[in-house]
Amino acid sequence: MPLPRPRPAAAPGQGFQPASASTTIILPPAPPPLPAGLPVTAPLPRPGPPRDEAGLPIPGPVGDPERDAAQTACLARLAGLAEAEPEPPVLGPAGCETRELVKLTAIRLPGGGRIAIHAPFQPQTRLRCTMAEAFAQWVREDVVALTASAGPITGLLVDSSTECRTRNRVVGAKMSEHGTGNAIDVRAVSFGGGRNLVLTDHLADKGVRTALAESVCGRFMTVLGPGSDGYHESHVHLDLAERRSGTRLCKWEVRDASWKPPAKPKPDAKPPDAKPGKPAKPAPTEEPDAEPEAEPDAAAPAAAAAAEE
Repeated sequence: MPLPRPRPAAAPGQGFQPASASTTIILPPAPPPLPAGLPVTAPLPRPGPPRDEAGLPIPGPVGDPERDAAQTACLARLAGLAEAEPEPPVLGPAGCETRELVKLTAIRLPGGGRIAIHAPFQPQTRLRCTMAEAFAQWVREDVVALTASAGPITGLLVDSSTECRTRNRVVGAKMSEHGTGNAIDVRAVSFGGGRNLVLTDHLADKGVRTALAESVCGRFMTVLGPGSDGYHESHVHLDLAERRSGTRLCKWEVRDASWKPPAKPKPDAKPPDAKPGKPAKPAPTEEPDAEPEAEPDAAAPAAAAAAEE
């Protein structure tokens, strides 16, 4: 039997032989399967808007180019009239939101000097920029001239400015103009030596108070003082309320030195025939004469709808 022919020697570099199709390749172990019912991982939620101490969202930038431009222009004008600086927006209940607030600390006088603003009932006086501008103009152009006989003004006493509340703090009433930074309550003008001109004081110079009332009613949309509604006997309310009719509401009764406050009603006197343990006899009643029905006042509905503090 002939022997098999020898194979030729392998050439250099050809000694590696590829694995055959039956060669086994060992792979790393697969990860264990997830337990049944495990929730699928979701992306983390995006953070919400920042909130204040009461949990209300803090409003961000207004984002209204036209309103932003108007506010910038107002701040530029106000810089020459008063000492004021922008305040962060106030966001409250529906209808109580102000984004153009400034903190008003003093009125600049045309010839130099300043009139400080004191607010004993609030931490600071804050107003919408346009309201602060109107108030500063009234003080500089009218109040200073009309009170010149009393000497230089050193300060203004303010009872209230921006405050999120209803009109006259009546539950269920409409939102006050104070809630939008559009109103201010002024009590007095201060002079040197601790002297004060209280705007509602019937013993103060009536001529000066009358002139002040006329000037303020020509500048502001709403003026409420003594004799208006019982809520403004100690201060004068000023605002720039926007009304569709464009009408002004001016109710400030300038009283003189002879005015006396109405007497408080006294409790009913005990009937003379009343005895302990026995009911008193009812006092005889007298029907008042019927009065003719008053003629309707055409201005009453508008005034009632516009009444504000």
